[in-house]
Amino acid sequence: HHASELNQPLGFSLDCLDNPQQRMEIFTHKFHQFIETMGQQVINKMHPARSTMRRSLIRELPIQIAGLRPALHSLLQGISPKQFHVNALYFTSAEQGGVSVDRLNPKIKHEYALVVQDSFPQATNYRAYFVEGALRSIQEHSSQIPQTERIQQKPLIAIAAGIAFLSLGVLTYRHIHTMNLLDTASKELLAYDALNNQSQQEKQALYHLASAAKSMSNISSNSLSLPTVQQLKTNLLHNTHKRMHNEFVPALQAELENALSNPQNSAMARYEALKAYLTLGQTEHFNPQIIESWFLKQWHNLPAAVTKKQDALLKEFLNTPNPAKIIVNEQLVNDTRNYLNALPQNYLYYSIAKQFFPQEMVKVDVEGFALTVHEFPTYYTKSGFHQVLQQLPEISSKIKQEQWILGRSEQAELIPLLKQAYGYDYVTWWQTFMRKSQPMHYQTYQEGRIVVKKIQQTAAFDKLLSLIQQATKADLNNASSPFNQLVATQFTEFNLMSSSNVQDLQQKLKDVERFIATLAMVQDGGKTAFNLVKARFNSDNASDPVSQLFNQGHQLPEPLNHWTQQLANETWSLLIKDSRQHINNQWQHVVFEDFKQKIAHRYPFDNTETNEIAIQDFNHFFGTQGILNRFTDEFIKPFLDVSTADWKVKEVNNTVMPITQETIDTLIRANIITNMFFPYQSNESKIEFSLQKINLDPVVSSLILEIGNTQLRDNQGTESFIRFLWPQPNARLALDSIEGNHYELAEQGDWALFKLLEKVNVLIDEQDSASLQILFEINSNSGRYLLKTTNQVNPFTPGILNGFNLQEAIV
Repeated sequence: HHASELNQPLGFSLDCLDNPQQRMEIFTHKFHQFIETMGQQVINKMHPARSTMRRSLIRELPIQIAGLRPALHSLLQGISPKQFHVNALYFTSAEQGGVSVDRLNPKIKHEYALVVQDSFPQATNYRAYFVEGALRSIQEHSSQIPQTERIQQKPLIAIAAGIAFLSLGVLTYRHIHTMNLLDTASKELLAYDALNNQSQQEKQALYHLASAAKSMSNISSNSLSLPTVQQLKTNLLHNTHKRMHNEFVPALQAELENALSNPQNSAMARYEALKAYLTLGQTEHFNPQIIESWFLKQWHNLPAAVTKKQDALLKEFLNTPNPAKIIVNEQLVNDTRNYLNALPQNYLYYSIAKQFFPQEMVKVDVEGFALTVHEFPTYYTKSGFHQVLQQLPEISSKIKQEQWILGRSEQAELIPLLKQAYGYDYVTWWQTFMRKSQPMHYQTYQEGRIVVKKIQQTAAFDKLLSLIQQATKADLNNASSPFNQLVATQFTEFNLMSSSNVQDLQQKLKDVERFIATLAMVQDGGKTAFNLVKARFNSDNASDPVSQLFNQGHQLPEPLNHWTQQLANETWSLLIKDSRQHINNQWQHVVFEDFKQKIAHRYPFDNTETNEIAIQDFNHFFGTQGILNRFTDEFIKPFLDVSTADWKVKEVNNTVMPITQETIDTLIRANIITNMFFPYQSNESKIEFSLQKINLDPVVSSLILEIGNTQLRDNQGTESFIRFLWPQPNARLALDSIEGNHYELAEQGDWALFKLLEKVNVLIDEQDSASLQILFEINSNSGRYLLKTTNQVNPFTPGILNGFNLQEAIV
C-alpha cells in the first residue's frame, strides 16, 4: 500500500442503532461489500508487483480478512440488543510479522502433486497501518450519532463509577504509600548492613535499623497485607528492641559511668552526670529532658549528622514504656556523692546555682585589643548582680529540691553562702578579664602603627575603662548595698583614676603612632633606632615618645599600667631589633673582617699555627684606640654596666640588649689583653719586665738568655737582675754544664719569647699575678728565675692568649 492509503480507514459502518433487530443482516451485507471492494483494490495492486512473495501477500489479504467473518458474526450476535452500541467496524495493525500462509498453494499441491512453499516468515515491523484513518472516521461518525437519553440509568452509573473510582484511588494510594515505605526501609537496611560490620559505628547502624523498623510500622495490618511484609515488620521491630536494650542502653550507661568516675572531669561535670544517671535509673526521678540535655552536651563535639542520629535513638529509647531504664551502680553513686560532699560547701552550691543564673549574654568588642571573651553573661554586670540577688531565694529552693542527688538530708542556709560566693566569683571574673585583655601584638612598625592608631582613634582604652567601671564602681545611692561590700571595694583604686590621666594617655598614644610611622618610613639599616636606643641607655631623661609612654604607664593603676607597658615594650623591642641589625652590620664591616684576615688562626692565639700576628696588626686591633676597643666603646658598652670587673647587661624600659654572656666574657678578655700589652692607654704594644736569678743547678756552669739585643749571662757565682723590653725579635737560651756540654734553644720572630717560654716550665705565683717563676731547663739542666712585669697581670702567664676568638655576630 502507498503511504497515503495506509492512513485511510480499513472497515465499514453498521448504521444499525435505529434497528438493532436487523443488525446481523446489515453486518453481513456491509461485510460482503467490504470484501468485494477490497478484492478490486487487490487486483489493481497485484499487476505492478514483480515479487512472487509480494504478489502472494497482496492476494492473501482479502482472503485472510474474509476468514474473520464467522468470528465477528458470533461476537456481534452475542451482544444483547439493549446493550448494542457498535456503530462501525475497522481493521488496524500496529505490529507486522510472524508467518504468512498462502491458502492457494495447498490446493495446487493437492491437485498437481507439486512441492510448493505455502508459508513465508515475515520480519517483525512496528508501523501504524490504517490507524489514523480509523480514528478520524470514528470521530466523524460519533459527532453524527444521535444522543439517546436514558435518564433513569445515569444516576446508577455515576454512583457505581464513583464508588469504583474511589475504591481504585484508595487502593492505588495504599499501594504507592506501601511501596514508598518499603523502599525507605530497604535503603535504611542497606545503610545498616554497611555500618554494622564497622567498628565504632554500632550506634549509627542501630539508627538505620530503627529507622527501617519505624518505616515498616507505618504499613497497616489488614487482610490485604502480604504475610511476608508482616513477618518482616515483626522481625525488624524485635531486632531493634533487642539491640536497643543489649547495645545502646549499656553504651549510654557506660558513658554516664565513665563521666562519673573520670577524675579529670570538673566537680560540676560529675554532678551533672550524677543527676542524669540517677534520673535515668530511678523511676521516681525519671526526666527525659534532663537525660537528653546531658547527652546532647556530651555529644557536642561529634559531627552534626552523628549527633542527630544518636539523639533520635535516645528519644525513641526514652519513650519506651518502662521508666526505670538502667540498673544503678550504688557504689559508684556513693563514691561520686562522697567526692562532691567533700568539696567546700560554698564552691559546690555556687557551682550548682550558676546553672539557674540568667543566660543572656552581653557582647563586647574593642578594636585594637585581643580580649579573652567577646561576650559574657549578664550576671557579671551590675544590673545582673542585683537581679541574681533577687532570685537567690528561688535558686536556693531549687537547689534544696535537688538534695536527693547529693544524698543529703540536712537543709543548710544557702542564701548567705551563695551571696558570698557570687561576690567572690564576680570580682575574680573582672580581675581576670582586666589582666588577660591586652592590646593586639605586633612585630613590625607597619603593624604597630595600625594597632596604635586603631586604639587611639577608637578610644579603645576609654571604652574598656568605661565597661569595667560600669561593672565595678560603687553604688553611690546606697552605701550599704551588697554590691559595694562584695565588689566595689575591690576596685577602689581603679575607679578613683582621674579622667585627665586617660586624656594624657591618649595624647601620648598619638605621639607614639607618629613616632612608629616615622620609623616605618626610615630605611637606614637601623641606624636611627640605634641612636635612639643608645641615647635612652645613656640617660634616664630621654624624651622619645616610647620612653614617655613607659613613664606614663608607671603612674597608672592596673590594667592601664599593663596595657601601656605592653605597647611601649613591643615598640621598644622593634627598636632593639633594628639596633641589633645595625650593630651586627657594623661589627661585620669594621671588626670581624679585619679579625678574620689578620688575627684569627694565628700565633699566639692559636699555638698550633706557624703564621704569626704581625705586631702592627696586633696594635691596630687591640690598641687602646684600636678598632676593637673603639667599636666596643661606641656600640657595646652603652648597653653594659662596666663599673665593676664583672661586666653585666643594663636593663632599660624592662629590656636589655641581648648580648650573650659568652660575648661579654670575650670582650672582657680583649680588654685584659689591651691592659696587658698597652700600658698607659697607648696604642703601641709594650711589655717591661725583669728577670732575677734565683739559682742554677749545680751541674750548670753558665746560662745565657738573649732577647733581641738584650742579654742575660749567669754562672754559679753571679746574682743577675736584668730588665727587658718586648717586643724584640728572636730569643735564645744557652746552657753549659760543668761537664763541658752545651745546650741551646732558639726561636725567631717578634713572638719568639712566648714560643720559648712554652718550651720551659713556668710557675704561677698565686699571691702576685705580675710575677712568674721560670725554670729554664734543657736536658734536665736548669736555672730558676723570677720574671716580673710592670703590668698588674703578667702577659707571659701560660695560656692567657690561647683560644681567643670572635663570633660572626656580636649581639
